[in-house]
Amino acid sequence: MRHHSRRRFLLAAGVSLGLLAGCAATGPADDDARSPDPEARRPASSTDDGRETAASTDREPMDDTPADPAVVDDRTHRFVRRLVDGEFEWAVGMFGGVLGGVGAGRLASTWRGLTIQHGPYERHEITGRAVQGDRSLRAVSLKFATDSQRLSLVFSPYARIVGIDFPTRDTRLPSVAEHRSFDVTLQRDDADDCPLGATVTLPQGDDPVPGVVIVHRSGPLDRDGTVGPNRPYRDLAAGLAARGVAAIQYDKRSLVCDLARDEQTLRNVVVADAVTAAARLAAVERVSDVVVFGHGMGGVAAPLVARDADVAGLVLAATPARPLSEVFLGTERRKAAADGRITVVERQRLDFFAEKLNGTADLGPDDDYYVLGTSTAFWRDLRAHDVVAAVRDRPVPVLALHAGRSFVTTHEDLQRWDEVVPRDAIHVYPALDHLFMRVFDDSLPEAYFFPDTVATQVVDDVASWVGTVGD
Repeated sequence: MRHHSRRRFLLAAGVSLGLLAGCAATGPADDDARSPDPEARRPASSTDDGRETAASTDREPMDDTPADPAVVDDRTHRFVRRLVDGEFEWAVGMFGGVLGGVGAGRLASTWRGLTIQHGPYERHEITGRAVQGDRSLRAVSLKFATDSQRLSLVFSPYARIVGIDFPTRDTRLPSVAEHRSFDVTLQRDDADDCPLGATVTLPQGDDPVPGVVIVHRSGPLDRDGTVGPNRPYRDLAAGLAARGVAAIQYDKRSLVCDLARDEQTLRNVVVADAVTAAARLAAVERVSDVVVFGHGMGGVAAPLVARDADVAGLVLAATPARPLSEVFLGTERRKAAADGRITVVERQRLDFFAEKLNGTADLGPDDDYYVLGTSTAFWRDLRAHDVVAAVRDRPVPVLALHAGRSFVTTHEDLQRWDEVVPRDAIHVYPALDHLFMRVFDDSLPEAYFFPDTVATQVVDDVASWVGTVGD
């Protein structure tokens, strides 16, 4: 993800990194009547619960003089306090102008993601001040229990917030000197109209090395497994290469190809492409034994890949052992309850999901429609595939990696894997999320808003195990 330069950020008055932009002042205004801010004393109206809200405005009076620096500092501190205290509607009330669709919900999700990743808030300080025309910028360092995060705010001449950003930081990958990569194409005979792009990453040197096929989790994903600023499969491939293991990543068929509903099956979208990738990696001159690294849904499909491909082992990474319909509903429940309560609307939504998912148990061979965005053909494949039984009957060794703070897998999944995978081949990472990145608290997708890399311990464990399976 590109970083915005300071000048571009100021001129754009709040263009963010895909997370936040400014929005209209439709929420409650800041309520500190002692503030010297002129906007804090503008006419107000009352809500049903008696709180005062700032009168909505689409634009401010023209004024080419920047706001008083002391006022901007004061409003910066008060905005951060609103976030810390969970007063997200009041924080939105400090915005001015119309810049995008940021509301209290988006602010709440972003703040929750920060505290999941970095732990409880501890303190903050203004670390930078700048002026561009009539705009004032404040750079803020937010200190949490385990790390810090930057916050940038842009203020209008009336000290209203017209831009907000949580800038990302670069995350370290092994240097190019530790590996080399090249792009290839995956071509299937039964899908020659849509080849897939892929990248092979090799350790430096000429010695034979084992290789890993990285098979995606759910969703239409690129070869890096990109989510927000994070690229976990790129991290894994580079990390493995630095430890003497080759890897292949590829773009997922559901991302780059137009598929009819009856083509959206587990075998067509996941299994067949992983088999093709395994053969392509094995064709690389230096690569000896090939192992499948299945992440989430990729792990569910991994035993099927092993039946059709010449592989030496399987890595099941954050892979559910429960039926996928149960996993989906449990994930949605955890998301809904993340703020400590489930609203009436959220309960209705969960009931709707449950009804639709229960219906997948009775799908007939001629049913052809979507259930919660997934084709009935895919659901039929999932219903017919018992991943625990498939792993029990596996033809190759298995390593299971359990992420203790994944919002997808649970302790019940771990218990089921414990029944079919040797205890010494199960690794548990209590503080890692579904992407195997470190978080402070139970993970939700909001944690993906902020950049990190796959934990070194995971890469070490996978590389070490892969090095033994061909012995």
